[in-house]
Amino acid sequence: MLVRTELWLGRCRFLVAATFGLSLVHCGDGEMGSTDPLLADDSSVVEDKSVRALDLTGNWGMFLFEDPVAVRIHQEGDVLTGVGCCIPDAAAEQYCCGPITGNVAGDRATFSFPLGRLGDRYRAEVIASDDFMRLGGSFFRDDASDTPLVSMKTAWLRYGFDQETWLTIHPDLESELRSLSGSVLRLNEASESGDGYAHGEGYQLLTAFGSVGGDLGAFWGSELRVRESDGAIVAGPVPVTDPTLPQALVLLRDGTRLLEAEVTMASGASYRFDVVSPAEP
Repeated sequence: MLVRTELWLGRCRFLVAATFGLSLVHCGDGEMGSTDPLLADDSSVVEDKSVRALDLTGNWGMFLFEDPVAVRIHQEGDVLTGVGCCIPDAAAEQYCCGPITGNVAGDRATFSFPLGRLGDRYRAEVIASDDFMRLGGSFFRDDASDTPLVSMKTAWLRYGFDQETWLTIHPDLESELRSLSGSVLRLNEASESGDGYAHGEGYQLLTAFGSVGGDLGAFWGSELRVRESDGAIVAGPVPVTDPTLPQALVLLRDGTRLLEAEVTMASGASYRFDVVSPAEP
């Protein structure tokens, strides 16, 4: 499992904060026309969690990664097209946006786009939830020879560009989570190993934008809550996508100090983790 650093997430915080100052986002290939290829119409805005989408068509944001990756996908049959950008910012058009190519087979999809003229590509191999509202799976940065330079597990959620330039951040949870980011945990001795979790390994917890990422799963702020009875941070359960991604996460705290964590998989298996290296203040 790949661990992202606080430095990278700090860069991501800056980019997204700057992006929210823009009234219009223009990402994409300049040859695609004057209409912004990432500007969604009203039909792409999804606020009602009971809504079921027909396919993957729409706008998606990926988390948590060093870049706030944004894509607009159009699905026709089993073919995916559209445009993707490493950041939803007008400046990205010059160096990290490109046309999407991909395909769908059942609930599984693969798509990628070039990072402008850099020669590298961002690529995703994901599984869609039953309602097509969440994606989860593997994300790669491939070089010009198709060798993965980055490989990690991530998740995606829908959003609408007419209201936002990326996923809505949750500053109310940011203060709750900030003191936990960077904590390193190990599988509790009483927990059996499985689902990629093994005894003796360190697993890092990362937070940004009031959301949780790292080795214990990816959960956006809209999927988190603070449990009133004990102050624990509870994530999920989220719709099932990639079965190797946790469906739920509980972070037990003493005030702002992380005590332990428990993840639950779609299979029902659960794993408890002890803190071995607290987050640095």
